[in-house]
Amino acid sequence: MSAWLGALFLVGFVALTAVYSVTQPSVNWDMIAYLASAEMVEGDKDIKTVHKEVYAKVKNSVSPAEYKELAEGDSYRLRQSTDAEAFGSMLVMYKVKYLYIEAIRVLKPFLGGVKVMNTMSVVAGLVLGVVVIAWLWSAGALVLAPLFVGLFAFTGYAELMRNGGPDIVQAAIFSLGAYVYWRSSSWLSIIIATSLFLISFAIRPELLIVLIGLVLALVLFGGRAVVPAVATIGALLLYPVLTGAAGHPGWWTHFMFSLNTYSETLIGFDPDFNIIYYFTALVRGITYSLIQQSWLVLTFLAVLMRYILWRSDVQVDKTANLLFWGCLIGLGGKFVVFPIPDTRTYFTPLFVLYLSLSPAISTYLTATFQRERAAA
Repeated sequence: MSAWLGALFLVGFVALTAVYSVTQPSVNWDMIAYLASAEMVEGDKDIKTVHKEVYAKVKNSVSPAEYKELAEGDSYRLRQSTDAEAFGSMLVMYKVKYLYIEAIRVLKPFLGGVKVMNTMSVVAGLVLGVVVIAWLWSAGALVLAPLFVGLFAFTGYAELMRNGGPDIVQAAIFSLGAYVYWRSSSWLSIIIATSLFLISFAIRPELLIVLIGLVLALVLFGGRAVVPAVATIGALLLYPVLTGAAGHPGWWTHFMFSLNTYSETLIGFDPDFNIIYYFTALVRGITYSLIQQSWLVLTFLAVLMRYILWRSDVQVDKTANLLFWGCLIGLGGKFVVFPIPDTRTYFTPLFVLYLSLSPAISTYLTATFQRERAAA
């Protein structure tokens, strides 16, 4: 009874969030850049034309107050809405998310650019909800469904589903790939899981760090090697292709732009590496992650759960163990490489981290309950 009630609670939460996201969609500035990147991929328009058309489309898709915030909310947004060349210089940081841009390009004739991004987020949010339910059901852990409702709430799931962006799309696909990898070792499942990992990588290429984390966990703890090894090799080969094709300015330029100074144009912006700036960003990232965001605390709680399971001699199967440690290493690696505090950037590995623990947590709770009943 408690398992089914938990599942209904989770289903209800996901359904209500989807309704909220469909009826109250939101637009953020990044969506303008993604839409422009999709227009530029087609190659038959210059940046001035794309700039004019994209801002006009967004203006027609939102309220006057929302558009004013997007176009004039601060000096950076004002510069982007009035200077096509400065705006165009920013697109190199968005074009690198190749498959997300391609999905917008292919689907926008049917739904419109803004609408297609909101729709992809809603569909991805629903898929992620289905993956969580399927994972808990497969693990006999549906009673843990309220835990994942809490995880949804604290990671900003509702806002990610409501906004357009690649974060929740990647999380849905990667979580599905992790589920297929965990559930089966057949050749078909290996092909499907590997493909899903590579697709999620091509949506946001920094997932390469998580894939490398899986390989390191494989070396340290063992497990089924084909999926993480092939996916990581494929991602390593694709990474320079994607970044080169997008004209990405490189790690340090992106680092300085996002974590130290929001330059209003990337034209001529090529700062030298500075170790003081790096450690300043690292300290600031830790501080804001603890004060204003949830991912670091949630990661600590997952590690604490894993420690309790270990102390209680609860066995974690090898594949789930590999996923846990790989995602944990990936979370740490993502932060060290790019210490942005926003929880949304850690959303993908954070969910798989908790999903990988769910079978063992369910076993632990069942054993504890049975001991208490026997003692009573």
